[in-house]
Amino acid sequence: MKIVDKFDWRDVDIRYFAVAASLLISVYRLLVSDAPNDDAFTYVRTAEIYLSNGLTAALEHYSWATYSIVIATLHQLLNIELLLAGRLLNAAFYVLLVFGFISIVREFTDERRVLIFAALTVLLYPQLNEYRDLVLRDIGFWSLALLALWQFVKYSSNGRLQQAALFCLALLAAATLRAEAVLYLLLLPFSLLLDTRYPFTSRRRRFGKIFGLAVLALAVAFSATLIAGYNLFTLLQQFASVYLPFFSAAVNPDPATASAMSQVLFNEHAANYSEEYLTLFVLAGLTAILIANSLPAIGAAFIIVLVYGWYRKLLQLPRMLTLPLLSVVLINSAMVLTFVLITRYMSSRYMVMLGLALALLVPFILHRALDRAERSGNKTVAVRMIALMWLYCGVDAYISFGENKSYLQDAVAWLQLNTPSSAELLTNNHNIAYFSGRVEDYDRVETVLSNEQVRQAAPGSYLALELNFEIEQLLADQSVSPLLELESVFPSPPEQRIAIYRRIEN
Repeated sequence: MKIVDKFDWRDVDIRYFAVAASLLISVYRLLVSDAPNDDAFTYVRTAEIYLSNGLTAALEHYSWATYSIVIATLHQLLNIELLLAGRLLNAAFYVLLVFGFISIVREFTDERRVLIFAALTVLLYPQLNEYRDLVLRDIGFWSLALLALWQFVKYSSNGRLQQAALFCLALLAAATLRAEAVLYLLLLPFSLLLDTRYPFTSRRRRFGKIFGLAVLALAVAFSATLIAGYNLFTLLQQFASVYLPFFSAAVNPDPATASAMSQVLFNEHAANYSEEYLTLFVLAGLTAILIANSLPAIGAAFIIVLVYGWYRKLLQLPRMLTLPLLSVVLINSAMVLTFVLITRYMSSRYMVMLGLALALLVPFILHRALDRAERSGNKTVAVRMIALMWLYCGVDAYISFGENKSYLQDAVAWLQLNTPSSAELLTNNHNIAYFSGRVEDYDRVETVLSNEQVRQAAPGSYLALELNFEIEQLLADQSVSPLLELESVFPSPPEQRIAIYRRIEN
């Protein structure tokens, strides 16, 4: 009789536990999530247009409509609300991201402690997991880019065409969500030329194979879109038209604007002597913005670990890992620097790929630090410090200390109960516009309203206004205030954030 070996949980791939944990976290966040992010309404509105008017109309409304199309497809398949479909899609993307992150680490070691640290790193990464409540195409881009990086690392080791093809396919899919995936597709292969594990002829051959496949994949994708009747040139023109004004202003600023900026920055007298340094001053300021945004993108805890690892010489990693990671860091940094120089603004989420690349080093550093502590007899202290770090990351990632936004739901409920369903609604808040069901283009509401918009509103219509500084200035305007009658505020004074007015006769 055959004796069945006793089941050992330690034999189970840690990625399965991490994926299950990610799903549970997504479900939990879904149950406690607050008001949707503003970008969510753009995706949902595009999905509605796709369902009612087709692909062409959806693309005209929003150029990068792939994410919305997938949301619409899930809505049809599962018969669920579009917002819920978007959140479920992101939960699936987080599964892919977690799986890809640990898989990259697993390419270099089977040490279970390192893999556990890798799982904790990606599941408790503060900046990354703060986006679990949001509906964002970026999450899909990050997950597919990590899967592509995993296949690239495998390819750098075995040189197989299968890994090269999967690398290209993953980044082509990512490019339908964010255009910068094309830069990773074309630039990341160059790191193979620096891999000194192989002779230069072998490096050149590996590079040529994957780079040629990448170019071919782009050509096939481009041709397929043309055959389908969708002109990518038009998309690129629309993409460029958004940023061209920013670029023109950055390269050739208007003299009047430059003079006004100089007087504001240096005062009227000093501007006469300092205006020639305005470009240098702006460049330094924008670089500071870039650095400031990179810190939360990486996270304070991980920065401390990385600095500690560098200081204590714990960053001796295989070249086959450091080269791809360094390439991702450089590509992401160059893109973000270009973006911030042209547009003068940025968000921390644009640097998450850089943060993910650096976060891949964290499990190795912690493992080696713990090994060193065990040899020196300081294991208890090291374990406590690492546990404290994970506790901090978990609190930072999943416990919100921000303002409760239930007042938005209260405002919508009040509108539904106390105003005629036929009454027009003017609002500067996306949530109220969407959930009230009275604003068709709810994704394009403006956060600042003009005097003219209020004056042109029909008598008997309602205004649900989020009280930012500009709106408070508008309400204090003597040409506007006599036209409005206050109906209700949410929450109750003195914390009110939403004020509902009725437009009365002139």
